[in-house]
Amino acid sequence: MSTATARHLTVRSSSATGSTGDVPALAPERAARPRRDDPQPLSRDVAVHLCESLLSTAAERSERPSTVARDLWRQVARETDNGETEALYVERKALLAKVMAGDATKADRNRLALVRWHLERIEDAKHGDGLDKLEALTRLYAQVADRVRDVVGELERVKAR
Repeated sequence: MSTATARHLTVRSSSATGSTGDVPALAPERAARPRRDDPQPLSRDVAVHLCESLLSTAAERSERPSTVARDLWRQVARETDNGETEALYVERKALLAKVMAGDATKADRNRLALVRWHLERIEDAKHGDGLDKLEALTRLYAQVADRVRDVVGELERVKAR
């Protein structure tokens, strides 16, 4: 996963005071005091370009944009280095310890949700294609079973005549 693109997605937000700006998703309080290791958020132009690319790729491949987006996110997540993944696991463990101890703030719980989301995306990148194939095979087997039931029913009707 490219640190600059996938570690922290950004969203446009507005606060109660009316100010707007790019802030890390699920962690708006961190925008005021960014950590040194936080990457720069995606600019609006980059985000628009990514969306346009996604839609044109979906049209070219005759697939739903959500399928293309899933494939692209898996590709990005596969690029995550083991060090970053390990750091996410360590951070998750520390945040879970705070939650279990009852010392977690809302910011900690939000950060835990974001870390979990990142780890789920990484796991999906590793195993998602295989699970998608298994799901497709399961659907195919279900269709075959339905057809077999139809044929058996038809044979029983013919036999009863």
